[in-house]
Amino acid sequence: MLLVTAGEAVGFAIPGVAWFAGWQLDFAPIALAALVVAGGAGEGFVLGTSQRHALAHATDPGRSWVAATAAAAAFAWVLGMAPNTAYDLGAPARTAVALGVAGAPFILISIGVAQAMVLRRFVRRARRWVWVNIGAWLAALPVSFIGPALVPNGSAAWVFGVAWVVSGVVMAAILAAVTGWGMRKLLAGATAPG
Repeated sequence: MLLVTAGEAVGFAIPGVAWFAGWQLDFAPIALAALVVAGGAGEGFVLGTSQRHALAHATDPGRSWVAATAAAAAFAWVLGMAPNTAYDLGAPARTAVALGVAGAPFILISIGVAQAMVLRRFVRRARRWVWVNIGAWLAALPVSFIGPALVPNGSAAWVFGVAWVVSGVVMAAILAAVTGWGMRKLLAGATAPG
């Protein structure tokens, strides 16, 4: 729980800091999106690495777990950045909203599907991992938006920073708790490929 919470909290900060730096430096929309997507790959790398270490006592999914997580996280950030990037490039708001709605399901399944493809070498019914991840991200992601949204407009930058960090850590803890529970169930009941 602690290892994956720390991994996702640190990982989540990477695209966040990338976005803030690109925004402060007034990056063009495509350059900003590319920077954030690269940060998203970093998030996936750190999350995948922390999960791999947490799994070491039961099974080692290897570097392919980390690579799959990094690639899936980058893909999720591509989809996540698409609406704002399209809007910033002049697309109508309805197009941006449509991109967000169309991409949301793929954001939710991206990491679970990529990891399940690796996990199926070690456990039966690895596809259940996709559902665990969907539940984890549905429970965790809203928290990352709630804290900063509660900060009154005009507050000092450090207040927003603290709200963002606290929300990110809580989000990471929820993700770690749900995926940790799900992984324990998978490993306890399905210890051979199938």
